[in-house]
Amino acid sequence: MFFYAEQSEGKWLFDGANENRNHGTYYLDNKLPARYSLEDYPSSSDLNALAKKIIKLAPQLAEARYNDKKLNALLKGVLKIKYGSELRLLYEAANLELKIMATHWVKSINRGAIEIRDKSEEEDVYLYMALENGEWRLLACYTGWLSSDAILKD
Repeated sequence: MFFYAEQSEGKWLFDGANENRNHGTYYLDNKLPARYSLEDYPSSSDLNALAKKIIKLAPQLAEARYNDKKLNALLKGVLKIKYGSELRLLYEAANLELKIMATHWVKSINRGAIEIRDKSEEEDVYLYMALENGEWRLLACYTGWLSSDAILKD
């Protein structure tokens, strides 16, 4: 467990706590506050453009889910992934009519989140991304409630 404190006027003041080691590192490097919510971070035109590309490719990605060679060919220049299974939740929603609900860009750590929902509003998919050397890398893909810690995964 990591506890965050700041010294002010000679006193230590408790500022937050969590279990994420990466968050602790970002906090000590002054890249993230002790308590944060992705909802506090702005939208990103780059993430919106990426989300549009992913939505457009979703049905093709679902068809190629068991063929790494096809997946890599479809995603070349769009998204860097290690395993096709990282996109399994997107595959599940791929045959639905999808729309972008929100993006959040945390510039200080070069990471962002994309929220996609099917138009029947039954399924939300959250894609957590890192921008590394000009390439987008998928960190995690979840459904359900927005999990801020997922953006801190390595």
